[in-house]
Amino acid sequence: MKQAFLVLPVLVLALLLSACQPTKGPITAVPTAAPEIQTASLSGVVNLNGPVVQDSSILMLQRQLGEIEYTEFDRLPAEDGVTFSWDRAVAGQTYEITAAGQVDETNQVISNAVTVTAPESDIVLTINTKLNLKEPSDQPSVVCGNPDGTNHFNAKLSYPPIPNAKQYYATVGTSAGANDTEAKLLSAKANVAAEMTVYLAKETGYFTRYAYTYCTDCDQEDQQNWSGYSPTLGFRCP
Repeated sequence: MKQAFLVLPVLVLALLLSACQPTKGPITAVPTAAPEIQTASLSGVVNLNGPVVQDSSILMLQRQLGEIEYTEFDRLPAEDGVTFSWDRAVAGQTYEITAAGQVDETNQVISNAVTVTAPESDIVLTINTKLNLKEPSDQPSVVCGNPDGTNHFNAKLSYPPIPNAKQYYATVGTSAGANDTEAKLLSAKANVAAEMTVYLAKETGYFTRYAYTYCTDCDQEDQQNWSGYSPTLGFRCP
């Protein structure tokens, strides 16, 4: 009888220990909510100093601090005092904001860059729109043709095309840099040389050169919108 009483506590203890063992099998993780990204706005104004060329616009650009490439976030009309706003910045993130003055969507001038932390509403960018156009690198060319009965030629002068140019200003003179024979504005066409016909005397020395502009309605008096001159071609029709 005493032996039976000893066995019973042992069985109870075994059952208790078994109940305390961890359950084997897959453990399901309780998902935690990802922190919500807070967006913020970056806004300000772009000031233009100088003339505004036809077919121009302002491309707004941003990059996070440490990034190499800029990303565009808006395109604005090329107007002095035009305002911008970008509402997809990350709150607390630092950005570099700049603007590019473009003609036919090709960069011509770049504003200052401003580093700000979002949100920010008083960004001021300035673009100096005076274009520093590189002078043409190629000389004009000339085909004299045949002389007429007065020993003059209706010579055809050609001026190599410049990407994005809207007009050329070509001069012909009897000395280098002179325009005493011809001075003319020529319309530009993409990838096509501009040409003009000039009445020239036989065996007389002439000189021709040209400049270009991105402006469709600028005359030669508006010099700040024109490039420097190409190399001068000296020639004579035999």
